[in-house]
Amino acid sequence: SSSGSGLGVEGGDVTLLSSKVHDCRNHGLVFLGPTARGAVRGCELAKNKLNGVLLRDGASPAIEGSRLVNNGAYGASLIDCRGSLAAGNEIRGNGKGGVSGECDDGDDAAV
Repeated sequence: SSSGSGLGVEGGDVTLLSSKVHDCRNHGLVFLGPTARGAVRGCELAKNKLNGVLLRDGASPAIEGSRLVNNGAYGASLIDCRGSLAAGNEIRGNGKGGVSGECDDGDDAAV
């Protein structure tokens, strides 16, 4: 996407499987708000200008078995969220680091 984030979820239950989200002008994936739920499994979030994934404001997806690599800011930015960043994710080569913040519940940042 050259216009912003690859996928934005502001409400609903969305599952993304075995997909590549890359080269976005902003974030790869964004889950915002308490009704943004779902899962990201077996995906690659790479080379996005900002974060590979941004979870904030009560969002609660599970990120599992995915690659968050070579993004401009963090692999994952977690701000006041309830999701989980489970073991089995590959998080490396991001401009500011692997993970910023943590979610209120779940298994945060097992790299």
